[in-house]
Amino acid sequence: MTSSAPEKPLRLWPGVVIVILQFISLYVPNYFAPASPAMFFGMMGSFTLGTLLLLIWWLFFSRARWSDRLGGLALLILAQGAAIVLADTTAKMVAVVPGIVWLCAIFVASLFFGKRAVTVVAVLVASLGWTLVRTDGVTGAMGSDFAWRWSATAEERFLASDASAAPTEARSESETVEIAAWPGFRGPGRDSVLAGVTINPDWSENPPQEIWRRPVGPGWGSFALVGNRLCTQ
Repeated sequence: MTSSAPEKPLRLWPGVVIVILQFISLYVPNYFAPASPAMFFGMMGSFTLGTLLLLIWWLFFSRARWSDRLGGLALLILAQGAAIVLADTTAKMVAVVPGIVWLCAIFVASLFFGKRAVTVVAVLVASLGWTLVRTDGVTGAMGSDFAWRWSATAEERFLASDASAAPTEARSESETVEIAAWPGFRGPGRDSVLAGVTINPDWSENPPQEIWRRPVGPGWGSFALVGNRLCTQ
């Protein structure tokens, strides 16, 4: 009698390399050039090309049993599909990017434990975790402003505050509106340039100082400057 040859261990290093490249593509361009075409194409490449490469590796070069390969693929598709369907409307996009990139990383990491149960739990947590949050917008660095899905929204907090009932100042019909220094989005020339102003760019030595603060509630509009008034929506 001849004993069957032992199964070869999983070939995991290609998956690790692909995940590292996904993270580099997703985060490095955003660090050096936020809100740029490089950031956008890096983000989309990490999600589309990176995920495709990972699936090709898993299905054809991972050395896993075919039952595990197909079962793993089904698990990834079903878990992430459920996450996208169940996620808050504001979080559906981040459940895709960067959600799928992180799912790929956690899936590969779970394979090092060699336990199917670990992989199943890891994939479910990585996918369905996005159903617990919402996004209230983006930060100045183009990152998502996350909040727990069940917490009060910025609008609800504002309406519950005293600031929402603050009276507006009456304006006489004879008041003349001067020419605005910054009349709307991206300034007077729509080029994000304000002439005649010098700013010290060394914020480590001369950080900007907050002059005043006033709660205005949630909004997505930019500011227009008229005299000593800031207008937004």
